[in-house]
Amino acid sequence: PSSLPSIGDVLNAHQVSWAYYGEDWNRAVHHQTNAYCNICNPFQYETQIMANKAQRNMHMKDTRDLYAALKSGNLPAVSYVKPSGLNDGHPASSKFSIFEAFTKKIIDELKANPTLFANTAVFITVDEGGGYYDSGYVQPVDFFGDASRIPLIVVSPFSKNVGVVQDRKSVV
Repeated sequence: PSSLPSIGDVLNAHQVSWAYYGEDWNRAVHHQTNAYCNICNPFQYETQIMANKAQRNMHMKDTRDLYAALKSGNLPAVSYVKPSGLNDGHPASSKFSIFEAFTKKIIDELKANPTLFANTAVFITVDEGGGYYDSGYVQPVDFFGDASRIPLIVVSPFSKNVGVVQDRKSVV
């Protein structure tokens, strides 16, 4: 358990609505065997959130709740989404194409609600240690592989195709 402040505390202090949508959260709460990733939840050991039933119920959600919020247009101002181990694209339990399909489903559901999409930016990151998004050889820095190259894709009516930064050179 940790009482150190987190982004959840900052959002709460500024009265900004937020939710963490972990796939299979509902099954995990009921102690059912599932692929929910408890160690992936950044609020898992946050006492201000997890030890407070009202905070936990308000902010910890399942991806089923995300899909309902997308359909109703009642999405919090800030949403974090984490696929289960079966959909996260990690080689041990999933395929990257499955993660892409998971992400595409969310984007498609968002775009199906034009009013919501008009005011939303989706930031997609992948916690991979080298391979799928690397632009070339990078000297391994430790046992886990390449240095921390975390891709970021932004899907939004506010984003523009300005190219990518590759090895400190802008490529358009």
